[in-house]
Amino acid sequence: MWAKRFVLPDFDYEGLKDLEWSSPALISEDEAIHRAKSASSDSRSEIGVFPVQASDALYERFDIKGVYRHAVLCVTPQEKVTLLGKSHAWKKQRLLILDSIEIENAQVLMDWKTARPMSTRLGPIDGVQLPGGSWYVIVSHMIGNHFVGNRTLLSSISQEDQKANGLSIMSSSEPEFNDFHDCNLYITWSGN
Repeated sequence: MWAKRFVLPDFDYEGLKDLEWSSPALISEDEAIHRAKSASSDSRSEIGVFPVQASDALYERFDIKGVYRHAVLCVTPQEKVTLLGKSHAWKKQRLLILDSIEIENAQVLMDWKTARPMSTRLGPIDGVQLPGGSWYVIVSHMIGNHFVGNRTLLSSISQEDQKANGLSIMSSSEPEFNDFHDCNLYITWSGN
């Protein structure tokens, strides 16, 4: 009955299994803030996804624990972008999008959670549109009454490829497997 009322979107996650992963080099909070401010000048050379070590206070505010917790700075062109969440995981997942990682300024833009384990729905079925620019994403999974940070695998456009028009944050909540389909965000724009 539940599946008939709330249709689950297709998610071809097989290609996201057994991927190579190494721990990302995290940039500092100060560097991330500087990069985000630089991006506001619409410099397409700044487009990308950048792993950031945010403050403990920010993680505590959103009840996120664990050795893999980190934020990802997303920098997109200054045009409308589409955000689409996908998930295929045994654990409940959370995708949090903030406009800042400065604890006194951070406002929640989106806080998506899977309704149950093994749900492919993470946010609206067709995604949402946001103005381009920069924001921060934290992906995690639920254990007990708190969240634990996921490992991430990031994909960005290359400057040489003028046809590329997207970014992705793929994540795994299982440290023993390199299957990166647990809590994913796909960001696209027109590319004009």
